[in-house]
Amino acid sequence: MVQRPGEKPGTAIALRGKGRCGKSTFGLLLQKLVSPYALALAHEENVTGRFANENLSTAILAVCTEALFAGGPGVDGKIKSQVTSPTLMVEPKGLYISKLLFRSVERRTECRDHFALELTT
Repeated sequence: MVQRPGEKPGTAIALRGKGRCGKSTFGLLLQKLVSPYALALAHEENVTGRFANENLSTAILAVCTEALFAGGPGVDGKIKSQVTSPTLMVEPKGLYISKLLFRSVERRTECRDHFALELTT
């Protein structure tokens, strides 16, 4: 993200832990590191919706919150594609390169496409 911001890593960081253990703070620190090329996304449609890739097209980092993990199985497939695909179509045209960070209190953040960190207080 810092050494090669133009390369897509093919994995996402997934933070999980109890409330108030520092997941949001870690996300804010990463956002400051790559500002102004970071996004904070709180709604599923901002990450997986029809025009989500356009929003992500200029982002090096997208910090995504709980809303993603409450979704159905279709959401998992869309996220996997965004994380692992070397390129994605942006409406109307274009490509994007983005690193994703997810934070959640849910245990269901384990996936081979995520680098998961368990945070405790």
